[in-house]
Amino acid sequence: MNTEALNCSGCGAALNYSGKMVCKCEYCGVTNFLSGESVKNSNKFNRANEERQNCNFDKAKDLYDDLLDEMAPTIDILWGKTLCIYGVEYVEDPLSHEYKPTLHRIGDEDIFECETFKEALELADDEQKKELEKDAGEISEINREYIRIANEEEPYDVFICYKDTEEFKDEDGNEIPTIDRERGTELYEQLKARGFKVFFSHRTLKTGEMFEPQIFAALNSAAAMILLLSNEEYINSVWLKNEWSRYRDLKKKDSRRSFFVVCEKPEKLPRWAQQQVSKVSTPGVFVFAYARTFGGGIIMSLSFNVLFLAALIAGYIFCRQRPKKALKYRREYN
Repeated sequence: MNTEALNCSGCGAALNYSGKMVCKCEYCGVTNFLSGESVKNSNKFNRANEERQNCNFDKAKDLYDDLLDEMAPTIDILWGKTLCIYGVEYVEDPLSHEYKPTLHRIGDEDIFECETFKEALELADDEQKKELEKDAGEISEINREYIRIANEEEPYDVFICYKDTEEFKDEDGNEIPTIDRERGTELYEQLKARGFKVFFSHRTLKTGEMFEPQIFAALNSAAAMILLLSNEEYINSVWLKNEWSRYRDLKKKDSRRSFFVVCEKPEKLPRWAQQQVSKVSTPGVFVFAYARTFGGGIIMSLSFNVLFLAALIAGYIFCRQRPKKALKYRREYN
């Protein structure tokens, strides 16, 4: 039997497990829902929780699904998967030092209408159900508030997705901007000058504001995304993937959307990324690359000197495919 200690789903600390199916972490105060299966498979369960804590929500969701493929559904696995759907990260409150949920993904539906959550609720005993509904209520309120803020945003035409800073810092400890920030700035200015409303986080997001409602509104309203990948490894960046994977899912539901991938050497992308791109490559995905076929996209040589030309071509194609009405996202709860 696996003897690895179960870790808290909020902060990752080892839980003082006493056999109860509801366990409150002594370090962060987050309520954990446990099952006999999670205890037996604690290493896999901990790995899924760790990926979610690191905001790798898609990867964590896949790991929870793997567990569900191996065993009967349990409340803790279903709850973990639900947290991935809403991009929940537990963050320490500076005043109370308790960990509170924050959302990195606004849900298309209220959490109480989420099928995964409802399945977890059906498996819960009375004590678990009470705690589940309490925690879900907090997430529901945050989701509602984020949607209210998002609905106040004007619709965007283009979403520029890029990695802002390098993983390493300079010798003085300062963050180092990527070349994609520089290129994105030029794209932003060129498209803006041509009358497009462009979401570019370096210019659009303001310090002190909640970012997720703005990102959500831009993703849902933009008719095109431009993904900048001067370094093919950037596609593994947590926040970059959090944006492009969500737009990919939106495009699958709405063929009016376009997806541009600006990548110098697509053959160096991880195989899984090439597969992801090719899944939505026809129609509407265009890969600017060295003269070679990739993902069924438009072929074009890319270098810093032709970036403006890339912006002009992206704008031209976008204008031809632009919906007659903005893809403004609206969601109201009764």
